[in-house]
Amino acid sequence: MCLKLQPQNVVVQFALKKFGEGIVKNLGFEFRNWRIMQTKTLNYLAKNIAWKRTTDPHYPFAANVEGEKCAIRLNDFPDEHLYTLIANGKEIVSFDDWSAKWTRPAKKKSVSQAAPNKPLDVRAKQRLS
Repeated sequence: MCLKLQPQNVVVQFALKKFGEGIVKNLGFEFRNWRIMQTKTLNYLAKNIAWKRTTDPHYPFAANVEGEKCAIRLNDFPDEHLYTLIANGKEIVSFDDWSAKWTRPAKKKSVSQAAPNKPLDVRAKQRLS
């Protein structure tokens, strides 16, 4: 909800009497800034973002979104949300489930999990001979 700074607003009238015009105008400014930040958060979650893997285990994913450097931080789950979206060094939103619009790269297989070059039946025949 965004507070409208209009004299006919009962809340504004009460605040003007109680706190004075300067504070009420500052509160209106803060409410507007909060609303802008909230809208920007929703925009990140609604955008198609192709994330890339990083080598940092605490910030495993990164992307560039409209010129802003974004990263996903792993948090102390379950005490906190699993992830936090960070844009240009500022925490935007914490979450547990990825946005359906986001693409997370597949996990790279380790050397021990990599598929062998030869099919299993060929290797088995080689061992038997």
